[in-house]
Amino acid sequence: MWSAALEQKAVVTAVTVPHSPRSVADVRRRLRVSLAEQGLDEGSVDNAEMVMAELLGNAIRHARPLPDGTVAASWTLRDGVVDVTVTDGGSPMVIARRATLPMATGGRGLQIVSVLARAWGVVELTRGRQVWAALVPSGIWESKAS
Repeated sequence: MWSAALEQKAVVTAVTVPHSPRSVADVRRRLRVSLAEQGLDEGSVDNAEMVMAELLGNAIRHARPLPDGTVAASWTLRDGVVDVTVTDGGSPMVIARRATLPMATGGRGLQIVSVLARAWGVVELTRGRQVWAALVPSGIWESKAS
């Protein structure tokens, strides 16, 4: 039997931004406002913002833009779970977590995503790549730690 709570409408927000480092702050701000307006708790908003920043930053640093010179970002909130997605023009690089030295100045982004997201992955497209992550509400982690 389905309850009304399980049938909550998904709210999807999608933006297309220039393939530029400046776009990361813009998308972070939009995501934060959007999720807060939908009533998501502050800890979950913080986690979603950090994951989006990592995925979008990686797309801008390591991948080509989409044919129109942009990168697409989207997020969906349903039943407290936030799915974030970034679509770029692709790259010959293989996306994978990697070990980093303690004093390294980079290379920890996907490790952070792995900690904050319940799952993440990569979808190779005909003309690009999509990286996604699914985040559970922060309260779930807090209750498991108790």
